[in-house]
Formats: sequence, C-alpha cells, structure tokens
Amino acid sequence: MLVKGAMQSAPRQPARAGPNSSPAPVAFAATAAPHVLVGSSLSASSVHVAARVLTTSTTTTTTTTTTTPPAQWTAAGRFGPAPTVSTRSASAFAGGNASRRAAPSWVCLAAPATAPAGARLELGSEDTGLGRYRCHSKDGALVDAVVDARSPQLIVVRITASYANVPHRAPQELQLHWGMYRASGTKWHHPREAVPPDSSPEPGGNGAMRTAMTWDERGGVWAVRFEVPAQLAPLHLAFALYQPAVDKYDNPLRAPHFCVPVGMGAGRPEPLGASVVATKPGGGDPTDPRDAACAVNFAVFSRHASSIQLCLVRVKVPSAVEAAAAGGPQEPLAVQNVLEIVLDPLTHRTGDVWHICVHGLKDLESLCWAWRADGEILWQNGNRFHPGFMLMDPWATRAVPVLLPEGAHKAAPRLPPSQRPDEPVLLGSLAAFVHSPFDWQGSAVPAGLHGGQSRVRALEEGVVVELDVAAFTSGPDAQASVPPEHQGKYLGILDRVDHLKAVGATAVMLTPVALGAAGPDGGPRRPLALFAPDPAFALGGPLAAASELKTVIRGLHRAGIEVIMQVEFCVTAEGGDASSGRLQGLRGLDHAVYYRDGLEAPVLNCGHPVVRSLVVSALRHWATEYRVEGFCFLNAENIAQDKFGSVMDNPTLAEEIASDPLLRNLKLIAAVSNPALLPRSAERGFPHWGVWMQLNDRFTSDLRTYLALSQRGLLSAVATRLTGSPDLFAARWDAGLPGGLAAGRRPAFGLNAAASLGDR
Repeated sequence: MLVKGAMQSAPRQPARAGPNSSPAPVAFAATAAPHVLVGSSLSASSVHVAARVLTTSTTTTTTTTTTTPPAQWTAAGRFGPAPTVSTRSASAFAGGNASRRAAPSWVCLAAPATAPAGARLELGSEDTGLGRYRCHSKDGALVDAVVDARSPQLIVVRITASYANVPHRAPQELQLHWGMYRASGTKWHHPREAVPPDSSPEPGGNGAMRTAMTWDERGGVWAVRFEVPAQLAPLHLAFALYQPAVDKYDNPLRAPHFCVPVGMGAGRPEPLGASVVATKPGGGDPTDPRDAACAVNFAVFSRHASSIQLCLVRVKVPSAVEAAAAGGPQEPLAVQNVLEIVLDPLTHRTGDVWHICVHGLKDLESLCWAWRADGEILWQNGNRFHPGFMLMDPWATRAVPVLLPEGAHKAAPRLPPSQRPDEPVLLGSLAAFVHSPFDWQGSAVPAGLHGGQSRVRALEEGVVVELDVAAFTSGPDAQASVPPEHQGKYLGILDRVDHLKAVGATAVMLTPVALGAAGPDGGPRRPLALFAPDPAFALGGPLAAASELKTVIRGLHRAGIEVIMQVEFCVTAEGGDASSGRLQGLRGLDHAVYYRDGLEAPVLNCGHPVVRSLVVSALRHWATEYRVEGFCFLNAENIAQDKFGSVMDNPTLAEEIASDPLLRNLKLIAAVSNPALLPRSAERGFPHWGVWMQLNDRFTSDLRTYLALSQRGLLSAVATRLTGSPDLFAARWDAGLPGGLAAGRRPAFGLNAAASLGDR
C-alpha cells in the first residue's frame, strides 16, 4: 500500500604537424600482429601501492585496428610546467591546496559498481615506472621505445629503429622528426631541457625538430635518447623517421606519426569512470593521503567521437567558515588550475572506450575531471558534439558545481547549448577516494546483497510513504520539528522519523535524489548524473552529499524503515533538439548512442547495450554503496522499448534487471505513465517474470472514477481492484503470452495508491 499526503511533493580538425603530416599522430597500441604497434611492461624492483580489485589483467588482442592495451604502460612523476599551452600551470596538480584542511583518511579504492562496496587499496608490487613499446614502420623497420620514469626527477625515453629484417631499405643516415604536445596535437613544442644534442628545427618552420640518430653497433639499431624533466609530464612525444639522403619520411602504417605517452599510461577500458590503480606515499606525512602520488585511470565511452580530451580541474575546497562567509555551502567551487590532455586514438582507445592513466596526482579531494569531445557535426547522423564545453563523466559517483574561469569554454562555431559561460558546470569529483569509508554502525545490509530475500516485512504488510526531501523537511508541518538549517536538506528527514513511524510507514519512497536539474522548458527535475547524489540537498556543501544521504538511510534503517529510491531512465535534463538544453554529459559525449533519435525530448535509448550497462551499473551502485532496499522506476515504459522505440514483449533491460543476482532480490517497482507503450496494450501490465512489482494505476483510476461519479456500474471494477487485480497479477499460461507476461504474481506485487505519484 502506498500512503500519500502532505509529506510528498509534486514532485578538430585533425592534428597536423610537419611537412608530411596528416590527421592526429598515431601511437603505440598493444598487439602482436606484424606491422602493427606492440606494447609491453617491464618489471622493476620498486614497490608501489596497488588496487588489487582494479588491477586485473588485460588480454592482448591480435588485430589490425585498435587493441586492448597491456596491464601496465609508462609511468611518470608528477605534473609540471606544460610544454604546451594549457589553461593553467600543470604543476599545481602535484601539490593541490590541502594545507588549510584537515587530513582525511587514507586513499581508498573507489570500486566500480560491480565490485564489493568495502574494497580497499592494498600494498602490491605493480610498477608503473618502466614501459616498452614496439611497432613497425611502412618500410618494415622495427621501432622500439622504452620509457623509464623510475627517477622522480627525470624521465628517460630511448627510441631505436632496426632495419635488420629489411636490409635493402636500410638508410645510411637516419634522423628523428619529432615534437611534444599535451592539449593539442596541432602545436608541437620542444622544451629546451628535453632537446637532445645535435638537434635543429626543421627547415620551413613547420613546428618539428630533427635530431640525428646514432648507430649502435652492439644492438644493430639506430638510437636516440631523450631526458625529459619529470615536472614537464604528462605529454606526448610524437615522431617519424626521416632519411635525409632521399628526403623521405618513414611513418607507421595507418597514421602519420608514432606517439609515445610520457608521464602517463595508456590506461585501461575498465572500469568506466575514474579509479585509483596505484598510490605511492609522498615525502611528507605518510598518513596524509593528500601527499600520496596516485595513478588514476580515466575511461569514457564514445563511439562516434574523433577526438577526446581529459580535463583535470583543481578547485578550492572551502572550510565551513569560508563557505558561510561566501553565502552558504551551495556556492559553486572556485577553480585554481585547469590542465587538459588530448588522448591519442590508438594509444588511448580500445574499441569505443577512450582511456588514460595519469600518474603523480595529489590531493584528490580537490581534484575534479571532465571531458571534451569532438567529432562529425552533422545532426543527420545523430551527433551533437560541441568541443567548447566540458562534459561530466556519466560514471562519476560524486559531482560538484564548479564555476570555470573565463576562457575555459572554448569558442566553437556550433549551435551553443543554453548554458551561459558564467553558469556553473557539474564536474566529477575524485573526493570519494580520500573520504573515510562510511560507518554504518551496525545498520543491517539488505539481505539481497548476500542472497535470499531483502524484504524485512512481507509485501502484504508493507506501507510505503512517498517522501520528497524538500517538501517533507520544510513547510508548516515541518516547522515544529525540523531546525531551520535542516529544512530542505537530507538531514531534515531524520528530524521527522517519529512522524513516519506514527503513520505506520514500513518503507519510504524517496523522490529522485540522484543529481538532477529542471528540464529545459522549466519542467520537473530530471536526472543529469545516474550515480551521484544531488548536492543541492546537502547541508555541509557539495562534497558532503554522499555522507549525509547515507546518514539518513542509516537512521531510517535503525527505525525499522526501508528505503526505496525513485529513479528515472527516460527523459534527462540535457534537453532535446527542439530546445537546446544543457550539454552536460551523455548528449555531448555520444548522442547517437545514448539517446533515441527523432524525438523532441531527450529520451534515453534503453534498448542500446551501452545504455543498459549504464543503467544496471547505476542500480548496483546505489544498492551496494547506499544500501537501499529497492527502486521505483518512473516512466518505466521506456525500459520496455528497444533502441528503435518498438515495444517488446520481453524487453532486454527489464529482463536483465530481473535476472541480476543482486537486483532481483530487491523491490523493483514499475511506475508507468503511458500504458499504451507497454506490450499487448498493457493487458498484463509491465513485463515482470514474477520479479517486478508494479504501481497499480488501474486501482488509482477505477477508485477515483467511482468516488467522483458514484455510479453502480463501476462497483464491479472497484471489486476487482479490492480483491487484488487478478486481471493483472493472476497467471495466464493459456493465452499464448510470453513468460514475462504469463507468469502469476501475488496481489501484494501491486502497489495500490489513491493518488498518482507526485500528487500532493
């Protein structure tokens, strides 16, 4: 039964450099196929801290295109002055702004949604200080690059080329045509400290440097050595082989230049989002996680992007006193530094996932990240790329509002989203890696996380109260029990627990608390981030949202009240084509995959396997990290459609959720707003496989009609609803229906309410 009342509310152009340039430089990928790039890791004696859960082995794939990188790539020390033009100096990312804040707990593992919530970082032997790369040139030369970053001050890069397998093409003289870049492949730089002897700018002023390679008699190879100061990292070293005798460039097979990552690794395609893969204690306080040098892997999906940039943003985290002086904790965070790194498509791409591992990051609490994506601009193909805007990672588990400095939004001749340059953007935060694990103080874990039934009470005895955070904690009814500072906040719910118990609530249904925003036309709040709690309801500022929401859930559990979250996987707050809306994440990263095309509203494409994975992972994250007992799916009819919008008898996503070993034991409630978009004209309701519950809209409709019209002919319909709606929930195996619709359910699987969700 669902109780409703006063406590709920209505609710680039490709890079070119040098005379023989063509689009962006190619890099070393990991494959053993002939004439294709090869990468491998070397062991070292130094011991680092590694994340045992995240450092899983990666299979090397033999292919002629993009391949899976090896488990370890190059490593580096820390950020330093950039050899290319960046918004801010890179050196600020090594130290951060931690001196004025109390030290949080030691760096912990931010596990992916499928990993145990209590996973921790442990000492390990993984070494990211030495990497080796290999590939073949068009002329058949074997090109090797070894990057040694074990010294904290100097990164040594040794490049060799061997023509032993093609002696008829061996040159008498060989030079390296090279340059370094970070944020833009069109601007090659040659830091004075890193230029080898016997080097000179290329004639013509094309932005490249030429360095003579020496003949190594012992190895039978041409060789050149670079000594790059660690403070310059991270950067890309792009190059081609040049034979001056015949004025000929020798490039890799499918790209104009080789490219070696220096001070960073290729990264891994899994898990998506951000994850700490290794840490090394700093030279200061070994117990202070802000002083630890962390290797952080970033991965994002974008099938249609031609270029991806990682944006690292250092923000000033205010103290409680500073937040109050600035006008309250909800003020956007101020930016101190911005660093951008362009990802090479062969080094940093596996399939449709772009990834990079940045080493030497410190003070993760004040570090945020975002992406820029560029690609084909034709809307006819479903793309909505706008490289001028920073995009939030869809897999970010923490998100904070950040006011970017002037110039951070690059000018681009595209249709601009309705987002002003002076409007704060939402960025993913790495603070979860250094915040203390939440103390549940013995609060029971939902049994569904360990197997068995999660329902602490029988469904027949359940009384569910829909609860809106803002409405329930403010207004006349809340004045007497909720302190002013708690009104409109998560913590205000705990001040009214006695009220919930007084009405006999066994569960509360929280209206959406995932980060959201008002729709582009001023409509109801829609989701923007599927994994992150909304910081608007946090009393202690944006970084306190997760902890305060968990505190509320823990308090409700202690009172014997279950927590069911309303979630929406239909319309988002990003806006559709008719109204440009916010370009915040999914739309700018890969609109053609994440959204259904041809609709005015931005409707998630729940029939696409990538979106299905995103949805299931988000649900598992909330179930494990926040210990909720169930979910109510608003506009659940979107889950019943394929990627083309066709209604399916056995929708893949609904069946996947129902069969998930973790989720199937939680309370899964389908709330349908348009029954016409359900299979068989909603004759049997939402496909359920005997697992899904359903908000019984027929109960609400028939009861309202009877009370309003008081006609005798409606008594039969009301009697059907009061006896458990057998037309919806009784088994119908003789009607030729698929199993997801024919299976029977107990009447308690229907959630009956006298008012629709969101009605006051």
